[in-house]
Amino acid sequence: MWKEIDGKLCKTYIDWFSITFALTMTACPTISIPCGFTADGMPVGVQIMGKPRGEAALLRIAKQFEEAVGISMQLPITPRERSLN
Repeated sequence: MWKEIDGKLCKTYIDWFSITFALTMTACPTISIPCGFTADGMPVGVQIMGKPRGEAALLRIAKQFEEAVGISMQLPITPRERSLN
């Protein structure tokens, strides 16, 4: 698990995922989609939120986004060994 985000130390697990739970607390549907890779090959994703009870529309938009970005040919991502030190 990562110990920092953008140079800021994550003291707990909550620190690590806190940027994502705000959307979840709205009770609106959300989806995370891979959208690229960093210069050193680490995966990057985007989280999209839909309208209340808008799961079907959100899934359609997510599919369109994934097709537009063209990342599906690079998935699944094969885990790589990486030092966390």
